[in-house]
Amino acid sequence: MITCVDQLPNETLDESHNRLVELPIPPVMEVGNKIDGYEVLDVIFSGTRSHMYLVKDTDTQEQFVLKAPSANFSEDTLYLDGFIREEWVGQRIDHPNVMKTYASNRDKRFLYYLGEHIEGMNLREWMNDHPNPPLDHVRALTKQIIQGLRAFQRADMVHQDLKPENIMINRDGRVKILDFGTVKIAGIEEMNSPLDKSIPQGSVNYVAPEYLIGEPGNYKSDLYSLGVIIYEMITGKLPYKEMSTNQVTLNSYSEMDYTPALQHRRDLPLWVEGCLRKAVQPNPRYRYEAFSELETDLTRPNQSLEAKVQHQPMLEKNPLLLWKIIALLLAALNLFQFFS
Repeated sequence: MITCVDQLPNETLDESHNRLVELPIPPVMEVGNKIDGYEVLDVIFSGTRSHMYLVKDTDTQEQFVLKAPSANFSEDTLYLDGFIREEWVGQRIDHPNVMKTYASNRDKRFLYYLGEHIEGMNLREWMNDHPNPPLDHVRALTKQIIQGLRAFQRADMVHQDLKPENIMINRDGRVKILDFGTVKIAGIEEMNSPLDKSIPQGSVNYVAPEYLIGEPGNYKSDLYSLGVIIYEMITGKLPYKEMSTNQVTLNSYSEMDYTPALQHRRDLPLWVEGCLRKAVQPNPRYRYEAFSELETDLTRPNQSLEAKVQHQPMLEKNPLLLWKIIALLLAALNLFQFFS
């Protein structure tokens, strides 16, 4: 009996981790240096946590981004697990709105991975350039982000660290979701998540509240992060009071006090205000059940959402105005008592 093997099964995350963790971290490189047949064309970023280079394959002339961990974390198993997870996830999700990582066609002598070279700007830079964007532009970007997040959902993965810095827009206007180091993968015992390590600087205001309260997350957690990003694209502000990077816990959802987007954009339709409010509900029970529902309500008027905004108590609708009215009434009362 002759058995023909056409293809080996994909390497599991544990297998990938065990193989790669034995490799040494490469030295910091400069333009012209070579590593495993890849020549450094440019130093994109060199920091305390990682190094990124634009490289070309000296055989095929293809260009990639080569990302290597910093030697500062050579003994940090949590960090290395996230780094290896990033490469693994990028090879499992094949979608035009998700950054791709590639398996090297040569044996690696060092710990690094090859990623898709994306020329463009991140969403933070886009927001800086578009402080008051038309809603149609926001909707177009949101649609692409949702398409990328659905690819994670279909793969039973949750991104968990969605923020403007982790979303790229290339020169053709295509959105690419980046940074998979904290991705939650169904069926795999989690070594790292926003719950058991310090939340990266700049992430605490986008991480879903259930993580900060000590509960597990799911796709609704990514939906919350997306809601915050949409709110910020539209208004230039955050929907909740900005938290310190040291403040990574909540006792209850009631600690979060929503600021209506209408306070920042008076031209905003009431139904869009209702959509944003529902997307960034602190308690996941009251958020949207699906990305498609969020996309629909951001695009087409929803009368029930509009009615909720119209009939909400003044304390929720415009707390600043309410307290100004109360202050004026108290001042008038004091004057009346003084002269009576």
